[in-house]
Amino acid sequence: MTTALLLIPHTKGINRTSYMDHCIRDIISSGYFPILYDIYAGHLPMTYGEFIKEALPKASEVFIFCDFSEGKGLRQMVEQAEPGREITTKTITGDKSSYLTDLSTILKDVAVRTNIPIELLKSRSRKREVCDARYVYFVRAKRITKNSLKRIGEEVGRDHSTVHTGIKTARNTREVTELYVNTYNNENPCE
Repeated sequence: MTTALLLIPHTKGINRTSYMDHCIRDIISSGYFPILYDIYAGHLPMTYGEFIKEALPKASEVFIFCDFSEGKGLRQMVEQAEPGREITTKTITGDKSSYLTDLSTILKDVAVRTNIPIELLKSRSRKREVCDARYVYFVRAKRITKNSLKRIGEEVGRDHSTVHTGIKTARNTREVTELYVNTYNNENPCE
């Protein structure tokens, strides 16, 4: 059986044990053996971040259940521990989406999802569809990584002020917001 690191954000107002049972059953029924902090930490006292660093090399997949929380902090902990690691967010109802924490991987993902080649995203093209896809990359990279605006821009040959303006434009332009929502399964870029 393949191992999976199972991360569950803090939940408020629900029975955490019952929710964890649902998450564990879902992972096991998908053919994975879960590595879970709540069980693991009982044997060794450690912080959640320390647990993630120790458990990542042992897991072939990373799942964050996000029925009650986006899990952004957990994605950032995974990114810090192992840049470039693919993270799958899941809900008990079966919704799934993947997060890629490496900037070049995020850029490739945006290129594939928007059907705009990476070369065009890195080019000086001012075509509307290219700029919109580039803005989607800016927002996505800012949302799921801790990279600076400067570093995000360097990936496509832009400076930090262009990234800042692009993120602002993405959030204030209906077409770009719709492109982001359609590209990333109804996830709102303005959150």
